[in-house]
Amino acid sequence: MSPLTKILIVLLTVSSILLCGVVVSYVASADDFREKYKDANDDLMAAEEMTEQAQEEYKTAKAQFEQQERNLSQRLNTANSDLSEAKLEVGRLKAENTRLFDEASKWKETTNTFTTTNENQRKMLLDTQAQLEAARAEVIKLKKQLDETSNTLIDKLAILDDLQRKIDQLKDEKAELLAKVNEPLKTVGKEVPVAVPVKPVAMEAAAPAIAVAVPKDINLKALVTAVDMQGSMAGLSVGAADGVKKGMRFHIIRGSDFVCDVVVIDVDMEQSVGRLEYVTAQPNVGDSAATNFDI
Repeated sequence: MSPLTKILIVLLTVSSILLCGVVVSYVASADDFREKYKDANDDLMAAEEMTEQAQEEYKTAKAQFEQQERNLSQRLNTANSDLSEAKLEVGRLKAENTRLFDEASKWKETTNTFTTTNENQRKMLLDTQAQLEAARAEVIKLKKQLDETSNTLIDKLAILDDLQRKIDQLKDEKAELLAKVNEPLKTVGKEVPVAVPVKPVAMEAAAPAIAVAVPKDINLKALVTAVDMQGSMAGLSVGAADGVKKGMRFHIIRGSDFVCDVVVIDVDMEQSVGRLEYVTAQPNVGDSAATNFDI
């Protein structure tokens, strides 16, 4: 065997030994690297899973945040709207408060005025009641006087009625005497005129005086000068100087309407007073009166 071959064999052997060491070292390193790669790969996969989980959590947190942001924005808008409505309501309430305050002031003024008016009316009512009591006392006094006057008037009218009957009786006796006187005068063609007695007009049963019938040709005219409706009396502008006598009946006419009758119960020279009868309306001062209806 040649030395070269031996050298080659030695070199190959050494190379093989070296190569085996290298292979063993490589295999050992490869296993170590594989373990490290596996660990690194596991860490990478765990990191990727954590990254994905973190991204999912981020997305979820972001979605929740965006939802909360939208909710908060909506609540903020609602709060702003409620605030605007509250401001408007406050303004309305202030205006209503001002209006109610003004109205309360007006009512207070009206109440004060009403209280003052009520107090004045109460005083006026008390004064009126006092005047009414005084008027009632005066009416009672006047009624008493009127009753006394009426009784006196009835007595006088009864006396006048008795005198009228006596006058009628005297007239009848005068007529009889004249008739007796005329008997012998008829034979010589002469006769004394016989006065025909004037009979009084029949009155109502309740009338205390008798009205005297007035001949149509007298036709006395007058004006009403005074009226007392409580006493049913009226005054006329004619008297004894005009031919007025007690018991004469005057008719009071206003325009074309009949008002009442006045039966004379007292006569002066220039005026007379009579009792109202057949009253259809209250006579007034200035109304026309006449013994006949053709005024």
